Amino acid sequence: MAIRSVHLVYDPEVLAAIRTLEATHTDIEDQPIDLSEDYLRAGADAAEKRVVQAGYRLGAILSALVD
Repeated sequence: MAIRSVHLVYDPEVLAAIRTLEATHTDIEDQPIDLSEDYLRAGADAAEKRVVQAGYRLGAILSALVD
């Protein structure tokens, strides 16, 4: 899971855009990064999995409190 997260966050597409902004001294607020549909879909999939994992953790905590 961690390797996929690193690949998703530090995707070559994002890194290239950030390097360009840094090289031209452009503020990211002045030039938003255009992300591909594949990148956005992968991010949504990863976020959904993390929400499910958080739900299980919360359920375990609440269950322990009730017992």
